[in-house]
Amino acid sequence: MHELRMPRIAFAVIAPLMAAALSTGELAAQTKAAANTPSKLTPEEAARLYEQHKNQLQQVEGEKESLTKELDAVAFERARLKSELIHKAQRIRITERKVSAVETEVFQLRAREHEMRAELASRSAEMAQILAVLQRFGRQPPPVMVTERRDALNMVRSGMLLAYSFETVRPMADKLAADLTAMQTLSEELDKRQQRQKTLLAELARRRLEIEPTMASYREQLKSGQARLDVLATAATRHSQAITSLGDLVAKLERDVAQQTALGAYEAELKNGGAIEIKPEAKKLAFVQPARLKPALPFQETKGLLPPPANGPRVRTFGASDGFGGSSKGVTIETRDKSQITAPCDGWVMYADKFRNYGQLLIINAGGGYHIVLAGMEQIQVSVGQFVLAGEPVAIMGSQKSAGGSGSNAKPSLYVEFRKDQRPIDPDPWWSSGVEKG
Repeated sequence: MHELRMPRIAFAVIAPLMAAALSTGELAAQTKAAANTPSKLTPEEAARLYEQHKNQLQQVEGEKESLTKELDAVAFERARLKSELIHKAQRIRITERKVSAVETEVFQLRAREHEMRAELASRSAEMAQILAVLQRFGRQPPPVMVTERRDALNMVRSGMLLAYSFETVRPMADKLAADLTAMQTLSEELDKRQQRQKTLLAELARRRLEIEPTMASYREQLKSGQARLDVLATAATRHSQAITSLGDLVAKLERDVAQQTALGAYEAELKNGGAIEIKPEAKKLAFVQPARLKPALPFQETKGLLPPPANGPRVRTFGASDGFGGSSKGVTIETRDKSQITAPCDGWVMYADKFRNYGQLLIINAGGGYHIVLAGMEQIQVSVGQFVLAGEPVAIMGSQKSAGGSGSNAKPSLYVEFRKDQRPIDPDPWWSSGVEKG
């Protein structure tokens, strides 16, 4: 009796697990086989059936474990690629800053060289007189001080003339020599800076090429969810064609992105979590995990921690005149040609396309009602629905020729706007005061 009941009990426990693990076709086959199984089994038949299900369950568990390992490997690879992207983008930004610094030095040295050449040119007559006096001294030297008595008067006169000429010409000659030496030193320094500029430009071009294979590999990793991203991109395009206001566009896209990505769950977590006190040292460490699938910190906790999206001077600040009778709702940063733009925060891409007079527009939802708007880029490198990390490359600026503007020397400009509950806010409190080193 006991030998007969144990297999049946085991079968009763295993059968539901098998039904949950097997595919639809396998489950149908097992159901059919169970229907044909006699209601009464001999101990040997029950043992064989038990072993059969046990082996199948072990196979399913093995496949499940293998699939889990594959998914873990994919997640690890994505995290590795993101970390590599952030590192390479940072190196590009550092090199861009070095190039800009050495270009400023070269410009200043060239201006100084031009001033010195102009000053020397204005003194050409003076230099000609000095050289003429020196030549005469060389061709007709004054009489020697040792002479006969009858030439004493000539000796005194020659000495007086020599002393006067020497005292007059020597300061002029010394200044000319010093100026020429300074001019030579300046020219040598300018040559060094120009060579440094060429080296840095070559390094910048190399780093820009290095990041492309990593970007391609990361896009390949995202193909598994590309269908969902394509749906979001289509919806975003449809909304942008029917809406003229940036605020309305954000409101329309909010629901779509929240439903199709982890943004919805994150928003619910923020609402249910309430105020969370985070220590300053913990905030600094929060951004070092490239495998995170949600923001490292609630956006309101990131003040003083966010990296600027681009290098360059600000040509317009928040609240300044926008040139059209209003005030600027964001900041405008003048960048280098083809400058790398990085995400200023963690968040989900809500929009990545052209929009009205903004040109190429990128909107990142950071959660908690915060949105970051970037505009003025030439190429966007991320897709709608994609989760990006602070410092991750997201776009490329245009060149000076395509920057537009009233002057021929107009440089590319990036517009950055922070919004809270659809209202623009000053982004200055959020920027990191630290300086990237490299």
